[in-house]
Amino acid sequence: MRPSYDLIGGVMRYTIYLIVMGCLLFLYGNCAPVFQTSQLPTYINEQASLSSPLSPVQGSSASAKLCADPAIKMKPIYVGLKRLSRTEINNSINDLFGVDYKLGDKLPLDASVLGFDNNASALTVSFSFLNIVIDESEALLNQAFLNASSRSLILICQTADAACATQVINKFIKKAYHRKITTADTQALLSVYQIRRTAGDTHEAALKVVLRTAISSVEYLYFSVGANGATSSSNRNLSAHELASRLSFFLWGTIPDDELLNLADLGTLQNPEILKAQTLRMLKSSKALYLVNGFASKWLDLDLLNGRTTNLPIFPQFTSQIRTDMIDETKYFLQEVILNDKSPLDLVNANYTFLNDRLASFYGITRAPNTNFTKTDISMTERRGLLGQGSFLTVTSGLSETSVVKRGHMILDKFICASPPPVPDNLQIPESFASLVTAREHSNARLANSSCVGCHRMMDPYGFILEGFGPYGTVRNQMPDGSAVDNLTILPDGRRYTSPKELTQDLAKDENYKYCISKNLMTYALGKMLVSRDETCKAVNVGIQSVSSTSKFSELIFSIVNDVSFKMEGSK
Repeated sequence: MRPSYDLIGGVMRYTIYLIVMGCLLFLYGNCAPVFQTSQLPTYINEQASLSSPLSPVQGSSASAKLCADPAIKMKPIYVGLKRLSRTEINNSINDLFGVDYKLGDKLPLDASVLGFDNNASALTVSFSFLNIVIDESEALLNQAFLNASSRSLILICQTADAACATQVINKFIKKAYHRKITTADTQALLSVYQIRRTAGDTHEAALKVVLRTAISSVEYLYFSVGANGATSSSNRNLSAHELASRLSFFLWGTIPDDELLNLADLGTLQNPEILKAQTLRMLKSSKALYLVNGFASKWLDLDLLNGRTTNLPIFPQFTSQIRTDMIDETKYFLQEVILNDKSPLDLVNANYTFLNDRLASFYGITRAPNTNFTKTDISMTERRGLLGQGSFLTVTSGLSETSVVKRGHMILDKFICASPPPVPDNLQIPESFASLVTAREHSNARLANSSCVGCHRMMDPYGFILEGFGPYGTVRNQMPDGSAVDNLTILPDGRRYTSPKELTQDLAKDENYKYCISKNLMTYALGKMLVSRDETCKAVNVGIQSVSSTSKFSELIFSIVNDVSFKMEGSK
């Protein structure tokens, strides 16, 4: 008698649980960080713990000198066990099966660290997570086998036997697993196929179960980089296939393509010249748009703009169309800098942006009419780089007025990496603050308060320089109460600014900005928050090496790719 599907499915599900849990327990040594039934909180203020010897307050020259130690330069970073993010699962499923099935969207939200959702320490697995993967994989495989192009991608042979199954398995797991496959890998899945055939399944039905098993396995869900490194007491080089996987998920957010895998098979990908050529090739691919959406948009918290209320009586000009235009402006700008290989300094000091007629009119900028987004010269305005764009200026404001605190905090956090600690839960706001009116009055009161001055002496000045832009990024010549715009900025070190252009010009020269953009990009590339002195020194050295007025963004990316921390796994 043929066993029921439910019984077999239940056995398969239980077996997957045991395999995944057993592997993770063996690799991690302790499952507590991996299996949590509740959603992790979003880490908003972890920057506060990064008061390392590299703090900008201490001066970049000291940082550079400290980090020049050859021993630090040659020491790789330990990343540890790392699960694919929801977005990476979506992208790789699309590439593996040729269908746009958003399996990742069905999973619990990924917690973020420093704004990024690909951080190894926050990507957990639970029984409910595995249940969703197993259940959704059935619908995924059914859809893939009904689609002609997907069937041809999967069923690469015509005979309904173990020999054909072996070919299908080998082709699939070569892409799905993040390392070089072995005979044991093939045999494990072939055994599943044979068990299902013995139970009465057709060839295709048995292959569906095999592929479901593969994408529910630790080998697909987790990078083997972390798995092998987690129990190692010494540093090790990544294998060619591991390097291909890390590079592909960094730049494309998905599995390596055939060209990368072929180079990995040949063992030549680690060659610096070949690695650089592949990096440049991948940046020219349409898949590299993921780097803009996966890294840059999350770095800048662009998603916050989607939640901003529109058509308020106090500012009806800020419509849903303008909100969308602001997001598109920033994305087109980021594509120009990152994918068209401009200088990393352009992020803060570019004298161009991307506008359509509607957004140009909203900003009060005159240009040649065009309903599409086009590159627009803004050198005659006070706007420069990201700090002059409506997306940045709006998410750092309140609904009715600007916030020097929010704007200053974001500049420190995202562009200098010197974010102040979070506000204490027990902080008492003096009653006298309630009678204050202007932003300057509020700031002066905070600076005179011993509980506030430590943070606000850094934050507030950076916010004041942008007071010439209203809460939705439009230029204003006076404040809501009719007084003149007060944007005089005096930093703690005595530097004075009276216009945003002066600040952005200095920011582009600041070693702390070079360190910060490198740190954010390296954090994203590795899926690892850089905390210790040695780890943050990596970003200092990359910034010194590859961020200048004459360098290209691809040089910054390759400096990270060619660093030992990208090509190796550090000891635990």
